[in-house]
Amino acid sequence: MKKALFLLLLACFWAISAASAQDLDLAGKFGFSAFGSVDVPTGFTAADPMEGGLNRKLGFDFGVAADYFFTPLFGAGVDASYTFFDADDFEGVESEDKFTVIMIGGHVKFAYPVVDLIVPYVSAGAGLAMPKIKDAASEFGPELVDIKIENQVYIAGNIGAMFFVTDMFSVFGEAGGVYIPLKHVETTVESDEGDLDGGDFPGNTPFLNFKAGISLWLDLLPAD
Repeated sequence: MKKALFLLLLACFWAISAASAQDLDLAGKFGFSAFGSVDVPTGFTAADPMEGGLNRKLGFDFGVAADYFFTPLFGAGVDASYTFFDADDFEGVESEDKFTVIMIGGHVKFAYPVVDLIVPYVSAGAGLAMPKIKDAASEFGPELVDIKIENQVYIAGNIGAMFFVTDMFSVFGEAGGVYIPLKHVETTVESDEGDLDGGDFPGNTPFLNFKAGISLWLDLLPAD
């Protein structure tokens, strides 16, 4: 009896939620977002120098995005972000270099309101990654150098949810990953004496991404 009552209450809850969610129509909405992320290095990005890896600590990024929903469920947008990873200590040796990436790209988003004001979604994107290693130890002297890595296309995927605080403002959280195929990409060492050939970059750079942000929404379609 208790189980049947629980199932009945659960069914009522979902029915009310589905009905409420219909009031939240994303079609015609334009959103501008600002966000920050914690990035977890994986694979080559996290591997230590003995394995030929980048040996990175937790990274961070911040950025902005703009989205437009063509239908209640489907939207697309553009985004830009700056990501940085400090080097982890290895066998007691500290390193001050930073692996940085500027990413500018686009994405598509599929959203599905499940309860009033809460909108889960999935997104996939790609764009141009501009990576660099800053303040790296030089093989040619005591000075620190920057290593410019040839620009490459990145891919990204996320799952997340938006919570609409008002009709115009929402907060959101996402979890996903980024993959930058940098293996065998050419590098250039930038020093005070001039640019030098740095050889090929040794590996691809994947990392996990946990994001939180806030969005401002505007209705671009006229009200009925």
